[in-house]
Amino acid sequence: MLVERGDLGININASNGFDIGGTTNGAFVVLTTSSGTGIFSINLTTGAATNRKAIGINTVRGFAVAPGF
Repeated sequence: MLVERGDLGININASNGFDIGGTTNGAFVVLTTSSGTGIFSINLTTGAATNRKAIGINTVRGFAVAPGF
C-alpha cells in the first residue's frame, strides 16, 4: 500500500530509484535537484528528504540498498 506522508521539502528535477532497507527500514532515493544528483534519505513519518551524499553523475538508471540493510 502506498500512502502519501508529506512534502519532501525540496524541489526535484528528476528521480530514479527508491528502496527501503528490510532490516533497518531506512528509506533512500536518488534525486536530482538544482544543485545536482544525490542520495537522499526519506523520513517515513514526515516525508522529508535529507541529502546524504552527492554522487556527481546525472544519469542514474536504478538504485537499491544491499540485502541486510
